[in-house]
Amino acid sequence: MPKGFTDSEKKRIRKKLIETGREHFERFGVRKTNVADLAREAGIAKGTFYLFFDSKEDLFLTVNEEFDKQLQREAARRLEKSKDPKETFREFLLYVVDLFDTDPMLKLAADKEEFERLSHKIPAREFRSHQKSTNEFFTKLIKKWQQEGLIRDHNPEVIVGAVKSLYFVFMHRVFIGEDIFHEVSDLLIESLVNHLAIGSK
Repeated sequence: MPKGFTDSEKKRIRKKLIETGREHFERFGVRKTNVADLAREAGIAKGTFYLFFDSKEDLFLTVNEEFDKQLQREAARRLEKSKDPKETFREFLLYVVDLFDTDPMLKLAADKEEFERLSHKIPAREFRSHQKSTNEFFTKLIKKWQQEGLIRDHNPEVIVGAVKSLYFVFMHRVFIGEDIFHEVSDLLIESLVNHLAIGSK
């Protein structure tokens, strides 16, 4: 842990770096974000930044983990309201796709060049750990729905993989074609809903 700061100062600085990091990553991307700017806005010297995070990519991973937790809480909150199986699963998929389309952090993660840079800069163990955490959340959610009779009894990990494939579709939306992209994503969502969700009782 950083030396020369009280516990409350450490928490304040770390929180400020995470908040500032998210703002800069959303505006400039990871490549163009400058550590000196992050440190200055947090009220610390550039060298002190590295007492809190190993690199700006390490900060990005932390920011993304915090962001994922927010998304998970929001997804769980929204989906508890719906009782119809097909509508519940459809709303979940539409919520994920809408986030890919509108949220700056997810748009950044869907940028092919940024994704490739991050996958090379972030240690493989940490990258896998982050992916594992996300997979565990979605797998737990799918298993819960299977127990409640909302989703058919397929391998939960396969269902999670199918849902995550929507992310990679977004990474290649230019290749698919901007003019038909939303029709393609709608078709994929309805295919997943019709194949996996149990019909209304």
